[in-house]
Amino acid sequence: MKENPLTVLYGEAFELGVKAGLASKAYQLPDGYDVEDFEDALLEGDDTLLEMAREIAGESLPLYNYVLEKGLDRDARISRIVEVFRKKQVKRALKFSIDGSLLANTDVANILSLLQMGYRTGKILGERYETFLLEAPVGYSLGYLYPDFIAFNGRTPVAIGDFKVLFGYFDADLTNVAWSVSFETYSMEELLTRVKRISGYSFKTLYNAAGKYAKVLNYARKFDRFPIEAVVVFPLGISILELGSFSAIGEYYSKLLELLEKMMPESFMEHAREILDGFYTGNAFIKYDETSGTFYFHKKSKDKGIQLRWDKRPIQQNMGHIKTPRPFYIGVMKRRLRHEKDLMKYLEEFDLIIDASDQGAGKNYVFLRYASDVVSNGGKVLFISPRLHILSETKRKLERNGIKTLLVSSSARRKLKKRKTYVETLEAPKTGTYQASRKLLGSLRTEEPGVVLATSQAFQYLNPGSWKSVLKYTDLVVFDEFTNSGAGAVESTLSFLRTFSRNPRGTKVAILDASMTHPGLYVDTFKKHLSSRGMVYTPLEVLVSRVEEDPAVREFKVNSIRAVYYRIHLDFPLEYYAMGLGVHSQIPDWNAVIAGASELLGEREVNLENLLKDGKVVFYVDNRLYVDDLTEFLVERGYPTTPVHSEIGLSNEELGGNVVGTSSLAFGVNLENHDVLVFISPYPGYRHDNNAYGIELYRQVIKRLRGYEGGKKHVIFVGLTGNDENYSEGVAYLSLVGFIRNLLLNRDFHIRLPMFSGGGRFFKPSGGNMKPGESREVSFEAFMRDYYPSLKRLFMASGFSLRPVFKFEFALSEDWELPVPFRVHRITGEYVANNFTLEVLPLRVQFDHVERFQEVLADRKYRRSAELLRNLVPKIDEYLSSVKNEHELARKLEKALRPSYILAGYSSLLLVPFLYPLHVDEIPHGIDSPLKRLFFGESRYTEIPVKVVEKDKGVENFGILAIHPVFGMTTGRRDVPVQEKLRMAMVEERLRKNRFYLPNVWKGHDWRK
Repeated sequence: MKENPLTVLYGEAFELGVKAGLASKAYQLPDGYDVEDFEDALLEGDDTLLEMAREIAGESLPLYNYVLEKGLDRDARISRIVEVFRKKQVKRALKFSIDGSLLANTDVANILSLLQMGYRTGKILGERYETFLLEAPVGYSLGYLYPDFIAFNGRTPVAIGDFKVLFGYFDADLTNVAWSVSFETYSMEELLTRVKRISGYSFKTLYNAAGKYAKVLNYARKFDRFPIEAVVVFPLGISILELGSFSAIGEYYSKLLELLEKMMPESFMEHAREILDGFYTGNAFIKYDETSGTFYFHKKSKDKGIQLRWDKRPIQQNMGHIKTPRPFYIGVMKRRLRHEKDLMKYLEEFDLIIDASDQGAGKNYVFLRYASDVVSNGGKVLFISPRLHILSETKRKLERNGIKTLLVSSSARRKLKKRKTYVETLEAPKTGTYQASRKLLGSLRTEEPGVVLATSQAFQYLNPGSWKSVLKYTDLVVFDEFTNSGAGAVESTLSFLRTFSRNPRGTKVAILDASMTHPGLYVDTFKKHLSSRGMVYTPLEVLVSRVEEDPAVREFKVNSIRAVYYRIHLDFPLEYYAMGLGVHSQIPDWNAVIAGASELLGEREVNLENLLKDGKVVFYVDNRLYVDDLTEFLVERGYPTTPVHSEIGLSNEELGGNVVGTSSLAFGVNLENHDVLVFISPYPGYRHDNNAYGIELYRQVIKRLRGYEGGKKHVIFVGLTGNDENYSEGVAYLSLVGFIRNLLLNRDFHIRLPMFSGGGRFFKPSGGNMKPGESREVSFEAFMRDYYPSLKRLFMASGFSLRPVFKFEFALSEDWELPVPFRVHRITGEYVANNFTLEVLPLRVQFDHVERFQEVLADRKYRRSAELLRNLVPKIDEYLSSVKNEHELARKLEKALRPSYILAGYSSLLLVPFLYPLHVDEIPHGIDSPLKRLFFGESRYTEIPVKVVEKDKGVENFGILAIHPVFGMTTGRRDVPVQEKLRMAMVEERLRKNRFYLPNVWKGHDWRK
């Protein structure tokens, strides 16, 4: 098995790019000199050697520019690539051949991309370290090692590192470049917590990637200077491991070996000793021979290799009960009383109270009691929550106790019609204030005591200059569901707290959020955000640590306030199950879901049929189409069922019978009267362990189920699979078992989402507000974000698919050069697109399409969607009464919905992976951009997967169209440009210490438990 010359060439291209990016700060010694000579030259001021070394290092930049010179045709470009890399081949005695005639358009594009990625990576490294010695000869007892660089600050060596390109994993290569953006950063503690056995393909990738770290650790061991940073530089990310002493190297080796041993396929275990022993130098690797279908372990390059047995037997089991630890924090009433006593005391003593207690401990009860006391004494309370149904429920509870309340909401709505294009009109009172944020301020300024209730979005839209007014007119401000209120609301809240902490004016602020599970993740973070000036970003953080105290209490001071973090724990006895289920159409087979759940519960002598009849079952599925279809399925079979999602506001009194809901179930919905909770994947192929960063939503919904000894309740996870042969029902089942045991029920596993504060209004659109009665054309982006989901939901419920079909040609801005594995372009200006269509197709269903369509239009829960469709298609009732069949109806609806043109390009970024596949047959499913986490919970942020054709290069790729108003904003006087803010966040993400940048190992295939 020879080295693939193309892979070597790609690696050389990346290395040349990095060296070009470092050229202004780099040295490279002539033959015959080593690191000690360089240090002597720095110490003694030996300009002759230093100048020679500067000249050699500077050769990379002209070569880089020579290959990338603009205006070259394809043949000239290939000629220069061959010329430059043949010179490197001769100079470094590299053993690979370069034949320009064999370079496809994709190869040329990828070589240029890796040069550019390398250059940007060099620039990022240059921001961290002062000076670089490239290809540094490090002497040791057996000769020399040559790390790609040693970095110096002044005359002190501070880092040693290597540049590495890793290609092809999880059966993926350049035929499907989706793999190129599937790296993730992990702490070693997180990796060991999430550990599970994976397939031979996946282990090959993990072992080869981990070997890059072993190699750099080996360099640091031979260099023997401490403290020092060991740096591994991939095209997609940078890992910086801090080594305070020689012993730290041993600790990293030990943990990496433990990780590899625990994730090694069982069939590889017969050669475990050789595989693990060969890991120390970083020269060992595992290869897969396509011809023989065999894995080989190589201790070093060019050896024969040891054949590894791979037992790829299909998994027989696809469902089962999961053994879980017994609940530890029990005694509900005792804990609620303790919580109430503690919090009433802290509310008197502290200015800022963070109540992170578990669901069921009584957070809202205590704060509503305290709010009632404040109002009874003539004070005013502001209660802020991300969900209207929480506000409505809170309003009812307060008014039962005789407390006057005011729920603030917008009194305007947008009405959409189709003329030549889609046009929306703002319908609002022509007199008075109709905007929720302005109403909010007006209601606070009244002297009458009471509780004002507002959404997080209304608070988010307040101008920062209004925060002093909020503090002036309120005695208590309560933020409910802080971390899950959306990235924009979190930013506004933190910026408000920064103002509050400097001059509280006697106001108290409370934050209620069971997702803030560890004080170590939040106390220092809050102090950083509140004590700083200007923009602050704290990246996503995973902490694996046990909170030993119960309750956990942390008091702290920041600026002029005293604050306290408080969390009392509460467990409920629950039984857990998992099952994998194949999906072969647009909608899962609900009969199969019910049958599988019945079989699982039947083994515990629980009758699901009776529970469904009694309305005791909750289904969680974060897909509104599934919610609606499953609700109808259950109702048609006579089971009382209520849907719950963000468009439906229900009180707990109205929440009768079975419940089918989205993530809205995590916020203020009481599920205590139900016995079974079924989680269903939002789409086939969804991996819960890939999306572990939303784990707190699952935990909160589960805690709302409650449970008690002697009457245990049941939680079932259903993993949907599609056409991916490597993600079978058995694999889905095993993945869920690992997710539930290692993460969901692990009280040591904690997550804090990314957070911004200060620096202007990143998430708040400015300008362009409509006046009552005013109309404007709706752009493609706004239509897809604000209207299309509602229409699609209605059509799917009626037995039709609704799919946008479009082909746009845009002018793009220059690449924003963010430190991510994508080219990021803003679409410049607005363009008229004449070929936008909403394709309507009948689905294969067991009911009459036309009759169902009429039923759906009359159904109360589709009221908003039906009103939207009637506005767009005024003749819909005429169509339904006159068409012969569903195909004729589909044609008429498609024609009626199609605009003559639509504006496109407003507020969009196009993200295209740096590397190109050989071809794009299907757009990869489930690929998110690196920006998505920054907009977590933002309803106005949308990502659409697209196919991108670059005609001038003769290549194609998949891309992500990211849509948010901020991308089309003109920066205001106090605002930080969005490009600058995104760059700051991405640089912080990329240069984090003691993180391993690795392929997303959770996408690996489990063949065995």
